[in-house]
Amino acid sequence: MLTTAIVSLVLASVAPADRVLVVTAYKSFTNFRATALAVSPVGTQFAVATEDRQVRLIDSKSMGTAFQLTGHPQTVYGLAYSRDGRHLLTGDETARIWLWDAKTGKKIREFPREKGHTKGIQSFSFSPDGTKFASVGKDDVIKVWNTVGGHPIATIEGKGANFYGLAYLPSGAIATGTLKEGMRLYSPSYGLAATMTLVGGQGANDVAVNKTGTIGLTAGRDGAVTVWDLKSRAKLAAMPGHSDWVTGVAVAPNGRVAASSSTDASVVLWDIKGFRKLTTIGNRAFVDSLVAFTSDGRYLLTTDASNALQVYQVDPPQK
Repeated sequence: MLTTAIVSLVLASVAPADRVLVVTAYKSFTNFRATALAVSPVGTQFAVATEDRQVRLIDSKSMGTAFQLTGHPQTVYGLAYSRDGRHLLTGDETARIWLWDAKTGKKIREFPREKGHTKGIQSFSFSPDGTKFASVGKDDVIKVWNTVGGHPIATIEGKGANFYGLAYLPSGAIATGTLKEGMRLYSPSYGLAATMTLVGGQGANDVAVNKTGTIGLTAGRDGAVTVWDLKSRAKLAAMPGHSDWVTGVAVAPNGRVAASSSTDASVVLWDIKGFRKLTTIGNRAFVDSLVAFTSDGRYLLTTDASNALQVYQVDPPQK
């Protein structure tokens, strides 16, 4: 069932804009429990994986489901769109990786498991040109694949780093979160290029990168979102605002606002230029509330305490 709420949250103004940012609870999907989110970089489509092993492709204009992707034998936790929005990757707890046509809902191919991950898929990221993608498994391994198929072309072993999340940079480098340090950068040739360490060594549960690949965020187990300059590899600021682990982080398309989720059952919105907290949305999922911004910056997607998908309207849009 789709329901509409009319609760508004007025936030502080976000530099350099003078307008006050207003976030309004807009839609709730109560007929499924969400396990993963991905947003197409172009257009209005987003994907949500659900506990019933399906993936729904939803149009953010109509909030209607365009396609339901079926067939995964276990729950999907890894989702990612290609940069042109044409393709969608899905990965489940059996380490199956499938590629779909996001415009038709048709499955294109499955990638060979015998050379892939030995445990479930956690997350994906496409390379800037879409010819490759990287996958993170729960086996502490990153695999790099050719999108056209075949066995992995590169393997990066964490060896105790415990990889969480990843993002391709425009340069072809890969950023990933680690529990050992916080964030690592791997070069386009997959060698370790830099390690950014969080104070206290508690590590990160997720990473996010802005469009230009200049700023990275880590979701820290110290309850803070840390902002990094990815060119100098310097820490710009640590933004405390959660009372427990930060589990997810997302950057709005314009690179000025971010959202983070936590095991304290909240989602926090941040001004990442001014390094300050804007507001808190409560009654979120305790384990891992999902967070994502649509490509037009008009909506924040998250999950509530029952893991129902909720859509918040953002005004002005953060595109």
